[in-house]
Amino acid sequence: MRQLLLILIIGINGKFKILPRFNFVLTEGISNYSSISMYEKTYRKKYANLLNYLGIGIEYNLSKKLTLISRIHHRSGIFGFFSNVHGGSNGYLIGFCYKKNT
Repeated sequence: MRQLLLILIIGINGKFKILPRFNFVLTEGISNYSSISMYEKTYRKKYANLLNYLGIGIEYNLSKKLTLISRIHHRSGIFGFFSNVHGGSNGYLIGFCYKKNT
């Protein structure tokens, strides 16, 4: 069964150069889903639309305009701090970022 979710993430992002072409990226903030995901309804006793967000990733600059991105997205209730939700879920992203005006 498919599900369409609209996701809003608001956070503070830090990018740290570790090698000439590699960056380490860390994002901390909040994540709001338009509706509760089927995964969270299935595997959690409590769930909520608004939860904590943590993103950790590596970026590799292929050129001035093109970057390869690898990132782990973590969404959790921070041990019950958000809506008494315990536990979290992870997602993995790999993709490209193209900077048009660089």
